[in-house]
Amino acid sequence: MNLGIISIYPPPNVKHAKLGGVGSYTKNLVDSFKNKFFKIFVFSNKNPDKKEKTIKDAGNNVSILYCWDVGSFRYPLQIFWNVFKKRHEIDVLHIQYEVFLFGGFLYALLFPFLLTFLKLLKTPIVVTIHQVVPLSQVNKLFLKKLGVKGNPFLFKIGLLLLINYVFFFSDSIVVHEKPFKKSLIEEYGCKQKEKIDVIPHGVEQDFKKIEKQHAKEVLNLKNKKIILFFGYLSTYKGIDILIDSLNYLHLKDLVLIIAGGKHPRLKNDSSYQRFLTSIKNKASATKKNVVFTDFVSEKKIPIYFSAADLLVFPYVVVMSSSGPMSLALTYEKPFLASDSYSEIIDDLLLFEKKPKKIAEKIETLLKDKKVEMNITAYVKKLKKNRSWEETGKTHVEVYRKLIKQQVSK
Repeated sequence: MNLGIISIYPPPNVKHAKLGGVGSYTKNLVDSFKNKFFKIFVFSNKNPDKKEKTIKDAGNNVSILYCWDVGSFRYPLQIFWNVFKKRHEIDVLHIQYEVFLFGGFLYALLFPFLLTFLKLLKTPIVVTIHQVVPLSQVNKLFLKKLGVKGNPFLFKIGLLLLINYVFFFSDSIVVHEKPFKKSLIEEYGCKQKEKIDVIPHGVEQDFKKIEKQHAKEVLNLKNKKIILFFGYLSTYKGIDILIDSLNYLHLKDLVLIIAGGKHPRLKNDSSYQRFLTSIKNKASATKKNVVFTDFVSEKKIPIYFSAADLLVFPYVVVMSSSGPMSLALTYEKPFLASDSYSEIIDDLLLFEKKPKKIAEKIETLLKDKKVEMNITAYVKKLKKNRSWEETGKTHVEVYRKLIKQQVSK
């Protein structure tokens, strides 16, 4: 069995790069497929720093073809042409999909054309929808937090049509959590339940072990209690609420590290720039120790996660599985999350999206060893159940089912 994957993809020998979580996800997924395929072709976005058009990765059976441009109206034809040339060597085609993966909203509208072209090849198509936007929550404030300009009603209609087109022209849809499947069925009207597979975001099982105090010393934060927020500084992630919670915290030697860079899609947007300025001003006004790191390179990720006493995910909206949360599981770190995750994780870890409620939950965890131990035990269990090995196996089962269906037609 041979596999084709369409996705953004990190540079060689890197998993967590600036281009976003989907690239890291795809790299981990490919690595989980060791010895399960004769050939794997990854049709990746072009790397401006590399002249090579094709390289080998994760073994000789994996070829990375840098063949399409992000933010180009040509990307559907670029991808189709390269897949077409390999069509006789591909048994299943797997597309990693987010609305803005190929560029802005205009480029998102071209994705149906790509699907239409690929459908002509009569190769089974799997689409992983990494973001399922809850239509019931789409309003002006939601679009503002998402960094999208436009009419909420038109945005809903466009999203509804887009997702239904993806659903119709795919042989299988993968989402990462049960609530996302529920949303596709109830809000988007995707009635063929059997066509939707829930496969959790994989979790890396191995990590570079660094003793906590040593990691804190490396960061010049010896003997400090460290709260870590990790990931792109997106407006919907509730960073402002987390910063406000510091006004209600009375713990000594507390440091909040906000470890994340500017969102690649929004970095030049004026309203997004105002958001960044506002959270930094808010942090200064608390008169507490808040550290902004900018983007954290892959080499430094172990240091920040090893040093952290606690991670916090105060997201206002949940429409995808969190890559940073998966990293928290990898490093077996206790974490807390907003009640936006109420259908995904245990109530023990949840808080109301109010500064005072966040502060109360943080204080309880950092002061009560029993609570910390219970949350850590839950984290370790979740890590084991969501290993990339199991995620890879489940994907292979989906592929084989589709190939069997194709042969029987």
